[in-house]
Amino acid sequence: AGLSYHQLDKQGYLEKLMKHERYRKFVLELFVQGKEIPLPEVQELIIEGLEKKENKEGKMLALRALSLLHLEDEPFQNRLATIYRPLSAGEKVEMVSAFRTVTTLAPALYKALEDDLDEENPWLCIRLLQVLKHGKQHSEKVLMMVAKLKSNEIPAVKKAAAEFQ
Repeated sequence: AGLSYHQLDKQGYLEKLMKHERYRKFVLELFVQGKEIPLPEVQELIIEGLEKKENKEGKMLALRALSLLHLEDEPFQNRLATIYRPLSAGEKVEMVSAFRTVTTLAPALYKALEDDLDEENPWLCIRLLQVLKHGKQHSEKVLMMVAKLKSNEIPAVKKAAAEFQ
């Protein structure tokens, strides 16, 4: 794929590949391998991969790509918030884990993540708190949940709550 990438890049075919459905996964794989792909194309491919519920392999590739991306783009975060809401708990944990590079949260994504803060799912809470701490302002709901989680019996949950500040 690396050799192919250099040929495609030199000859300007990368843009042409993006127009063909069957090559789009290949382009996202190149990004995951560390090749420079323009940001708008990568974002588009990630959204596509996350939205295709029946394609587990494509979704996993999109999550890997998402974890490599600088996620500060607010419109992109807004699109991710929409995709995030209907996911299963397991898929949410995977997606939130991919947000570990976020340093600023768009309000829509903050709200989507905040809505899932629940003591009944401690492992998701840990991941959520690691991301929510990057919100510009914290909602009353998040602050109340953090205070509650500080007395949780699971040490990892307590630690995540203590590190929230």
